[in-house]
Amino acid sequence: MKFMQSEQAPNGLVTFLESITFGTDGLRYQRLDVARQMQRLNHPVFFSAWSGTDLVGSYILDRRNLMVHHQPMQGYYRGALAVHPSWQGKAIATKLTGKAMRWQEEQSASSLSYGCIDKENLRSLKVLSKHGAEFVAHLNMLMLYRQWPRKQLELVPLDDQLKNNEDQLSAQTHKDCSVRDITVHANPGYALTDHEGIAISARVALTAFRIMSMSRFAIWSTRLFVTPWPPARRRFNPNHFSYLSLSNVLIRKGCESKWPAFVSTIMASHNVHFAAVYLDSGSSLFQTLRASQPLGRLRRNSKGNIHIVATFNGDSVKSGAPWHVWPVDA
Repeated sequence: MKFMQSEQAPNGLVTFLESITFGTDGLRYQRLDVARQMQRLNHPVFFSAWSGTDLVGSYILDRRNLMVHHQPMQGYYRGALAVHPSWQGKAIATKLTGKAMRWQEEQSASSLSYGCIDKENLRSLKVLSKHGAEFVAHLNMLMLYRQWPRKQLELVPLDDQLKNNEDQLSAQTHKDCSVRDITVHANPGYALTDHEGIAISARVALTAFRIMSMSRFAIWSTRLFVTPWPPARRRFNPNHFSYLSLSNVLIRKGCESKWPAFVSTIMASHNVHFAAVYLDSGSSLFQTLRASQPLGRLRRNSKGNIHIVATFNGDSVKSGAPWHVWPVDA
């Protein structure tokens, strides 16, 4: 067994990752368009495990610029960790994680690494805990659906002219968060503007995956809400389920009512019917967006299904405040 580290993606990585089944019993899936997903990374480092010329395991760290308690800090996002099924149970994931963590500790005297892990993914959580990672916050995925999305607003691209406005609004929108990802985005962005500047904005990435299996509840929900309705049935393709991943969502105070129209407009422009927003379930923005959805005000507050686990130079991270981060490669 040989382990390697590189700044460039190793040969065969895209094919390898697209062949791996990720997820838990609630949802098992295979990633599609991995090459496009990797373009969202900022400055990745790739760790790989080889048996001869065969790639059997991989782990990705992505350098992120973080603001931690109003101070800039080097961050490392823990991306996809994958091991070929025939090599699972042989501590490859543990060894890859260990090598990545040692590399990270050598880079900076002060750095924060974190991952966004499904709470039912006990295997990955166990591997990370062996290297000092601890739970620090919950993430909740808000899945948005529009049967017939339509253009309701005039949006403009987020360009360099709006960069300062975007940064200022980000600090205002997520002022209750102790950790914020402020990395310059590779994803395109769109904004609703008025005479005061940006009213609402978001960075957008198209994501696709193949559903391999779902939980009983998901199957029941699909049979009840999707299968009987021809339009919904046409929208839901388990072999190529695509949605927009919205990150760094920003909303100026007083503009919350325009959020549904903003989402519909972005969906219509990308010809999709699903979108997802990943937010700390304790953040004020999560409460705002959840309330804007149908029956949102009737739902009781619940913790997210995604755990943020983190280490600060190998030590535990203590944080009671929300985090403004997201699965970069989701």
